Amino acid sequence: MKDNVITINQELFDDLYAANQELAKLRVQLKQIETKKADRAESYKRVRKINPDEKKFGAIMRAANRSLKSQVYKDPQTLKQLIKLKIKDIEEYMFYAILKNRVSAVVGMEDFVNFCEEHELNKNAVAQHVVICGEKKTNEVFKYGLGSVFKPEKLDLMNVEVFTDEELNLEQYKPKKHQ
Repeated sequence: MKDNVITINQELFDDLYAANQELAKLRVQLKQIETKKADRAESYKRVRKINPDEKKFGAIMRAANRSLKSQVYKDPQTLKQLIKLKIKDIEEYMFYAILKNRVSAVVGMEDFVNFCEEHELNKNAVAQHVVICGEKKTNEVFKYGLGSVFKPEKLDLMNVEVFTDEELNLEQYKPKKHQ
């Protein structure tokens, strides 16, 4: 009887030991899979280097748009004054150079120009407003078109230029290198 108990205990011990070894192997495999998955996820993350001036430009646009929401008059002159108040971290000519580049990118879209001509809109003025609304709205205009992104009432308000061509043509800007 004692030998039977010892044999059964030995068999249970061997089975538990084998199961424990198998469990340890599975834990190692799971850890390897999790590591591979994390590495793959990390490699898929899009790393975009942003020009420091572009970053400041975006911050100015966001701050000006937030301030515009609380204003009674939301006309282009008010918007211009709000933007000029926010331009303090960067030089004015640099701000205008970035704005001009983005406006020219929007005006370079054939669909945008056709839409403006069909609806008798000033393409440069509307492009300025699109860029001032922010990068997200600008990208939506590129993807979906002007008519799909903005309501007709808003487009009528956007038909007046915020900045003159003289202001946008300041040519002293030298972009900073990416960090």
